[in-house]
Amino acid sequence: MVGVGTSCGARRATTGNPCCQAERDRLLAQLSDKLALKSTLLEQDQANTVEVTKRAGLLETHVHVLRDHAALDAKLREQADRLLALTSLVGQKKDAELVNVQVQLEELLHSRDQHARVLEQAQSALQTAIAEPLQP
Repeated sequence: MVGVGTSCGARRATTGNPCCQAERDRLLAQLSDKLALKSTLLEQDQANTVEVTKRAGLLETHVHVLRDHAALDAKLREQADRLLALTSLVGQKKDAELVNVQVQLEELLHSRDQHARVLEQAQSALQTAIAEPLQP
């Protein structure tokens, strides 16, 4: 029984058997297939690494955008509150000025009415004064 429990090299040296060459060719083909598979897997792994790195960068950018958005949203709410407070203050000042102008208007109208009465009295007195010397 040549070849049982012996290595291919020992068989070839003793028998010159072509089966050893076929076995080596088969082993070489298996190793080549394994190497090709590992190369393919390595390429896929490298492509996946590039894709993961790209997505991580996009995710980091997205996180920054979300943080900026939150900060801007907070500023917007703060500005809206400030605008509301200022609008209320302006409305209060406008109402106060309106009341003040109405008071001044009433005072001026009252003063005008008084001046009109005084003027009427003065005109009446003047007409009376003019009319008296003409009477005998």
